[in-house]
Amino acid sequence: MFNDNFKNFEAKIITVIVVINILLAIGVFASVYILSDRAIICDLKNRSDSVYKHVRQKIKIRSFYDLNTRADEQSELYRQMLQDFNSLRESANIKYLYTAKKTTRGEYVYLIDGYEQQAEDFRHVGDLIEPEIVKQLTRTLEAGEIVYGHNIQNTDWGAVYVVYYPVFEAGNIIGAVGLEFDANLIWQAKEQAVRVSLLICLLLLLLSISITISLLKKISYPYLRNLAYTDLLTDVKNRNAFELYLKNIKVTGPEQDTGKIFLIEFDLNNLKLVNDKYGHEMGDLYLKAMANLLKQYLRPYAKIFRIGGDEFAVIGQFKSEAQLVEILAQMRLAAPQLIARELCAVEFTYAYGYAEYQPQNDDIIKKVDNLMYTMKEKMKQGAEN
Repeated sequence: MFNDNFKNFEAKIITVIVVINILLAIGVFASVYILSDRAIICDLKNRSDSVYKHVRQKIKIRSFYDLNTRADEQSELYRQMLQDFNSLRESANIKYLYTAKKTTRGEYVYLIDGYEQQAEDFRHVGDLIEPEIVKQLTRTLEAGEIVYGHNIQNTDWGAVYVVYYPVFEAGNIIGAVGLEFDANLIWQAKEQAVRVSLLICLLLLLLSISITISLLKKISYPYLRNLAYTDLLTDVKNRNAFELYLKNIKVTGPEQDTGKIFLIEFDLNNLKLVNDKYGHEMGDLYLKAMANLLKQYLRPYAKIFRIGGDEFAVIGQFKSEAQLVEILAQMRLAAPQLIARELCAVEFTYAYGYAEYQPQNDDIIKKVDNLMYTMKEKMKQGAEN
């Protein structure tokens, strides 16, 4: 039951850590994405402002009044500005450089398109502005703002970054200059960076989960192994540990050679009576009292095991049998005070037997059992008399 609860607890820990790692991965990915996006946009803004300083010197204010239809493309004003804009566009490596205005009919139209006239997507005087960029142009022409794109736009004519600068005359907005940067390579690089950063985050997430599980196993394995050999009620080793320890002593000998090895067994009297009369909670206290007595007097010399319902075993090294006998006598004197009389009127007593351990003696447990039950029988007869 406890093992199941521990495994459930371990699973919950792993789940919580996985969720935290996922959130951290998402946070890292979002941060990388946002920061890289901001860096790209900031660079494009600076580049746009630098280009516009040169464009502004070539703008002819009259063009916003005199150019209205394709027929006006024959004018010297149009041809001169077209040549200037085309030259600027090529030298600045801009995809599109043009001027635009809002007509008296409320339409947004091109004026000068500094692009190759033979190109398929060349715009003539009076051609309507594409719907994708009307919103940005509107802000410039109505509010007089420089409108920088918040991000790269994926349009029908490719990925572009668009900036509009208002053109004024005597404090009035008469038109706008549009700069569109070819962002296809930037867009592809950004998508590649997103995929790479996402892959890195996933790999880091998997690595983190793997390390977490590995660490939990390293932490939990010794704990669970110890748990498998521990009596949870009394916090001493259990019968499995007792049998394993006996085998190890027989094969490898004691951990330290500090004296003679003795096996002592204890049988707690009246446990059934305590359970029946005062309940199992009191019975548990009765068992814990026995375990605490053994820990107090024998733990410095020995290992303590609960090997049955009311039976305990101790394997330890003592300087001599006389030392062991003296310790056992001290325990007998201390035992009556372990269970308070107001809690339990049953006298706290136990029987025991011991023998020196010899590796070649396979009957030592039987010998100690016989000695212990002989004492128990004598105690029973004494109580009856």
